[in-house]
Amino acid sequence: MMILHSSGQSYDSKFLKIYSELAPTPLQLEEDLEQLKVLENGYKMKVIKVDHDAHGVDTPEDVGKLEALMRERNLV
Repeated sequence: MMILHSSGQSYDSKFLKIYSELAPTPLQLEEDLEQLKVLENGYKMKVIKVDHDAHGVDTPEDVGKLEALMRERNLV
């Protein structure tokens, strides 16, 4: 069995203010993963497993494709 890891984080606006004021952590800098800054500062993150293909958003064009897919699946 192969498991693919794909991640996307969403934060509420209150936490984004807190996040922007947190100092970078050693592990975050070492691994270049912003979620490590959250965890190393004592905040929790929720993780869910999904049963569908992941779609990356790496370019402005990808945003439109993902929005269309979300509309198609009644997610927005």
